[in-house]
Amino acid sequence: MVDRDQGFTISELLIAILIMGIVAAFAIPQAYSALKAYRLHADAASIAGQLNVTRFRATSQFAPYRLNLISTTTPSTFTMERLNGNATSNNDSNCSSSTNSAYFPYSTASIEGGTQYLSSEDTFTTTNPGGSSNYPGTVTGGTPPTKVYFNTRGMPVNCDGTPIANGGVVVYVKNRDNLTDAVVVSVGGRIAQYQWSSTQNKWISR
Repeated sequence: MVDRDQGFTISELLIAILIMGIVAAFAIPQAYSALKAYRLHADAASIAGQLNVTRFRATSQFAPYRLNLISTTTPSTFTMERLNGNATSNNDSNCSSSTNSAYFPYSTASIEGGTQYLSSEDTFTTTNPGGSSNYPGTVTGGTPPTKVYFNTRGMPVNCDGTPIANGGVVVYVKNRDNLTDAVVVSVGGRIAQYQWSSTQNKWISR
């Protein structure tokens, strides 16, 4: 007769615990890395989405807008700001060459939608309009904060409203594992998101 009250032996329990421990040792780091990659992609998508909103606001409100990318804070932040159009206001100290008052900010910044935050483990390196470089390699970022301007036709422009002469704007988002996404604003205003594949050694559209 089979003894139905018979359970597992201590040895069997220890072996089961050992197997579960080995599986967890491999699975947990992979799951953590996947979570960080998800956060990175989500942050890049948030920036791309906010750039699209900024562009659409500029066209719908018939007023210049800009997205302020601030990488000097922890976590990094970004804000959407309406510019004064043809109103009288203070000059933008970060755009000393500007002669077009339509692209000046208001004396009191007109921030719409509040401050948006990246994940605390993610940072971005921005490249100024016309100064983008390819990843991997050294990315020369602008002096923070970097501002991405849109005119009333939804096209990215320099801080004085003139067309971007060379390329567009690229925002690289990187986490502590050196995973990298890129948000690209083309000269025509198209906004796209890419992730860098180290195995394929190329950018992949997301």
